[in-house]
Amino acid sequence: MGPPTEVTGSPSPDRVAIIDAVQRLPKSQQQVIALHYLLDMPVNEIAASVGIPAGTVKARLSRARTTLARLLGEHDQEVSDVTSR
Repeated sequence: MGPPTEVTGSPSPDRVAIIDAVQRLPKSQQQVIALHYLLDMPVNEIAASVGIPAGTVKARLSRARTTLARLLGEHDQEVSDVTSR
């Protein structure tokens, strides 16, 4: 195996916006979002891994999605405002 490939350039504005939005979530919501979407873990597996009920995982995912939608919607509006000038 060779050395890791070097990443060139900057991350896209969308990627930066998503990372910023996720970092603004409470830690408990960040955790379930990362496990579910990045590690592709199902709700029941997250519940067992974290030691919380599946319903709590579902609630945290729902709240996180709602907050992310709002935060990313604000980002889209900011980008639109800048590009329309």
